[in-house]
Amino acid sequence: MMKNIRAISGWTLVLILVALVGCQATPAPTEPPTPVPPTATPLPTATATPEPEPWQRKARLPNNTAAAAAVVLDGKIYLIGGDQSGAEGADKGPVQVYDPATDTWTLGAEMPTPRLYVAASVIDGKIFVFGGTGNGEIFRSTVEVYDPATDTWEVWPDMPTPRTNFFTHVVDNKVYAVGGDEACSCSVEAYDPTTDTWEKRADMPIPRKRWRSVLLDGKIYVLGGYSQGSDADLGAVVEVYDPATDTWTRAADLPTPQWDAASCVLDGRIYTVPGDDPVFPIYDPATDAWEMGPDFPWPRHVHSVACVGGAIYVLGGGKDGQPISSVWAYDPAR
Repeated sequence: MMKNIRAISGWTLVLILVALVGCQATPAPTEPPTPVPPTATPLPTATATPEPEPWQRKARLPNNTAAAAAVVLDGKIYLIGGDQSGAEGADKGPVQVYDPATDTWTLGAEMPTPRLYVAASVIDGKIFVFGGTGNGEIFRSTVEVYDPATDTWEVWPDMPTPRTNFFTHVVDNKVYAVGGDEACSCSVEAYDPTTDTWEKRADMPIPRKRWRSVLLDGKIYVLGGYSQGSDADLGAVVEVYDPATDTWTRAADLPTPQWDAASCVLDGRIYTVPGDDPVFPIYDPATDAWEMGPDFPWPRHVHSVACVGGAIYVLGGGKDGQPISSVWAYDPAR
């Protein structure tokens, strides 16, 4: 009987073990882990591109210069004469030549007679320089001609009327010298370089000093200035001379009085930079009206202005009683 008990017990043990094994729970299937996306590289924060300033600095003049004449020839600006006090060669009056394409300056031959407040015009590829103040004479009749092709000067016969701080313009191959004479600062004379002769023309109706002038559509515009004791509002007066009829008319007054300014013509409009004033008046002859452009950031006086390559350049001038060398440019199309 003990043997049977052992046998039963052994089978029982086996059955129990089998039951235990069979009863073990089949492990529940586990879900695969949720994939973690790679860390995204953040996009750079967009920043607004700042608008360019309307006026841009350009390469400085080689010499501090005020009261010089500026002309444009073959896409370059020629700055001639002026007060170059304190600069090397100031007593000689070198020609300063600016190339807008490279924003660089070079020096040309020295003017034979150093002068400031000269007038200059281009005739047949040469630059005629008239009158001015220099060598102890306030009003000079000197005429000298610069040839950029050879970098040489030639002395021509004097003008009949000494002049300073005046302007010349070329119309139909004749040079018109306007104002700046000692008698009234109002006389006009026409010079024919083919015959080397001068002819008297109609005077400016209102004598004036420290004014500026431009040529537009064959007519000469005289802008601002002052005339002691004659007209309190002269600084805003604009007069127009027509060489074809030898007559003067009035145009719309400047928005603000101005003197010691500088002006030039670009795309049929007059751009003027007054002396010691940030305003920037622009004239449209089609409407005979003025509008204001963006303020000029560095006002000065007796500066020069030239229009070339679609931009207006302000060159040198005087500040705090001294000539300066800074140059600024404004592109209306930008």
